[in-house]
Amino acid sequence: MNNKTTPEEVVISIATFRRPAGLNALLDALCDLQVPPGIAARIVVVDNSPEGMSLARLADWQVRHPLPLDILHEPRRGLAQARNAGLEQALVTGARYLAFIDDDEVPDPDWLCAHLSALRATGAMASIGAVRPRFVTPPPAWLTRGRFLELAHAHHAPMRFGCTSNTLIELAPVRAGNLRFDPLFDLTGGEDTAFFEAYQKHGGHLTFSAAAAVDERIPPYRASARWLWRRWRRTGQTNARLKVSGGGWPMRARCAFGGLLRIGVGGAMSLLALPLAPTGHPAWAHGLRIVARGAGYCDAVIGRHSREYARRRS
Repeated sequence: MNNKTTPEEVVISIATFRRPAGLNALLDALCDLQVPPGIAARIVVVDNSPEGMSLARLADWQVRHPLPLDILHEPRRGLAQARNAGLEQALVTGARYLAFIDDDEVPDPDWLCAHLSALRATGAMASIGAVRPRFVTPPPAWLTRGRFLELAHAHHAPMRFGCTSNTLIELAPVRAGNLRFDPLFDLTGGEDTAFFEAYQKHGGHLTFSAAAAVDERIPPYRASARWLWRRWRRTGQTNARLKVSGGGWPMRARCAFGGLLRIGVGGAMSLLALPLAPTGHPAWAHGLRIVARGAGYCDAVIGRHSREYARRRS
């Protein structure tokens, strides 16, 4: 009699776009990944560049990596296209779990164990992990004090939103709802916000794992108020875009009012805090974030969407 049980499979999906150094650092870190008993992990790398920039390099990794590694080329440009390619591969293999991690991140060795532990401890279906910024050059004091580029919550706290930068999900709600990432968000971003909104409607409760941490490389151009303004405005657009979709003019009016209210309140906060700016105090930037999100709400009401990923940097 054979009493051996079949391991539960975890697919680790990496979408990459012209970041060879970051991808190499991530794959190197995954060589040391701790995989708990009863779990079989495999990696799926989706090259989203039209020319397949990483394919030759990945063939070398495929030979020498300790984990099974699948290589996919998705030439259709867009975040949703790349996410869906990894998702489809996980569904085809019959995996129970799917993890997402970005090609500018490096996980701790116990990253996978911590995500799985969070699901078992809380009964949630998805675990959102902590993101720690690692700056290429010293950032402004207000940015680090405000923790604007961190993702941090209380350990095992329930989450109302999800993202794909550092996440482990059970695929049962995906199969039940036939969920996919929406290509309408390909170049604007926000595809993960929309996906996890649908995921929760199909019973996929979310939790946060402070222990499932990754380090994210932050280049100088992202450690700036200008870049944060664009990101905050885009998240406001995404949130309002989901609200007004199918909501008619009453919802558009509510979003317009909410946007203008945020602009007014956030603007007042920023102006009042400006005298503290030379000391590195982040209060003015907190106000700016509220203004940016309010501007994003107003953008969505009139149908304007920033194409943040139309020209992604290498």
